[in-house]
Amino acid sequence: MESVTVVRGPYEVRVHRVSGGPYGARAEQTGWATGPDEPPLSRLHPLLGWTDQDAVRAPQGTAFAPWALAPRLSADATGNRVFAAVATLTVEPPAVPVSMAVTEATVADGVLRLHWYDDTVTHVAFAPDTGVTWS
Repeated sequence: MESVTVVRGPYEVRVHRVSGGPYGARAEQTGWATGPDEPPLSRLHPLLGWTDQDAVRAPQGTAFAPWALAPRLSADATGNRVFAAVATLTVEPPAVPVSMAVTEATVADGVLRLHWYDDTVTHVAFAPDTGVTWS
């Protein structure tokens, strides 16, 4: 598994490439664990490859709360896969919601192109390209 994180303002785009995942393998991505009534706010939005979304309890809470939840994405990771998601951890919601920060994620010639809300485009590529299926 290879990973890269692209940081832009309050947003993190987390990209993971799985090569040769065994049958039945699962991938998970979590945001930060936060308490029910505490800032900061943890958000996680799927862009590419993720099929399931829920929240998971942090078993020991945080330094600020006795119990906490973290947003979680998951999907089958059998074979060759690529996953991407946008994450934020902010005290107040950002000007552009996490679900609208990246307006489009497209793949061509083994390069992931992230089209941001302000028309900026970021390119993400893993080298060498091992024939990963981008889905």
